[in-house]
Amino acid sequence: MLSKGKTSEGLRGKPYDISLEEITRRSQEVFERGATEVCLQGGIHPVMMEYI
Repeated sequence: MLSKGKTSEGLRGKPYDISLEEITRRSQEVFERGATEVCLQGGIHPVMMEYI
């Protein structure tokens, strides 16, 4: 899940999920443009809150 900011504060849109395939595709794309690092950050998906 990627969050662009709190929607209650009007920041950049709702959170969203991307697949591992899309992460791989984007990582390869930026690697080809010279990137040397990919930073993955996450939080707790709202659906998973019941397991905490």
